[in-house]
Amino acid sequence: VEHADDTIPGGLMPEPAATDAPAQSFALPVADPANAALTVLVVEEQDFSRKVLVRQLRALGALDVLQASDGEQALELLRRPDNAVGLILCDLDMPRMDGLEFMRHLGAIRSAASLVITGAVDVALLNSVQMMCRAYGIRPLGVLEKPVNSECLRTMMARARKPMPGPALVDAAGGPEFSLDEILGGLQQEQFEPFFQPKVELAGGRIVGAEALARWRHPQHGLISPRAFIEPLERSGHIDTLTFKMLEQAAHACHRWNRSGHDLSVSVNLSLVSLADTRLATRVAAVVRAVGLAPRRLTLEVTETAAMTDVGPALENLARLRLRG
Repeated sequence: VEHADDTIPGGLMPEPAATDAPAQSFALPVADPANAALTVLVVEEQDFSRKVLVRQLRALGALDVLQASDGEQALELLRRPDNAVGLILCDLDMPRMDGLEFMRHLGAIRSAASLVITGAVDVALLNSVQMMCRAYGIRPLGVLEKPVNSECLRTMMARARKPMPGPALVDAAGGPEFSLDEILGGLQQEQFEPFFQPKVELAGGRIVGAEALARWRHPQHGLISPRAFIEPLERSGHIDTLTFKMLEQAAHACHRWNRSGHDLSVSVNLSLVSLADTRLATRVAAVVRAVGLAPRRLTLEVTETAAMTDVGPALENLARLRLRG
């Protein structure tokens, strides 16, 4: 994979047909000097479309433009030690590794690049892609339909040059460690929030709901992965504090979706530790009732981060939750 060659196969754009009307200007867009410092990666299967896009980027002032024909080639570039890519233009429908799989790997390598999807994308798919990006810690800027409009491309480049509103997700492995007091302080100061990962019906591609994933928006360290705080909360018996904060926020969000006409449900993670408390079902039902959410819209997903020591109360809670809808 090499730097982009801006030669377009078959020549430049076709000349306009002869006409008696006054000649119109087809000049390339004016370059923005600020784009010179922006490294752009174009991930596009079609050779012609890729080279046209490269030419547009260069005309807008980008000096360092890389290209790849699929996600695998793009990841090779992004894994280089000298990688400085700040903007990725990516098609979703590509061979070997499509755009969706590429986004998953992009999140895994914690790329700081902003992402723009190129091509026609329907609203449902766009919503899924945007939520995927946020779940993976990627900064989505939007969609550019083909053929790409140069002024819209200029806008995306300007957005990519702006600092991200928050740091990328910090994983516990190799990241900062936090004391229980720090974690509880973050909960008290409302620093924890749900990130919604879409649930998609495979048959029709329709979004049917979302899973609420807990994230800690730390004032100094940015977004903190659950690996840094779930286990300490479970060990200390404080996991319900987090669970019910996520439950309340997720229930409110789902209620808003339903009121807006979206037929969606929401799921919230529930620790095995919480199932030992026989009051759990009553507390969950109280939250759902207070929010006004139909109980059938809520799913509790039992996680396995802790060992179950008392099966009886857990089964009682599960049965009681089922009775409550």
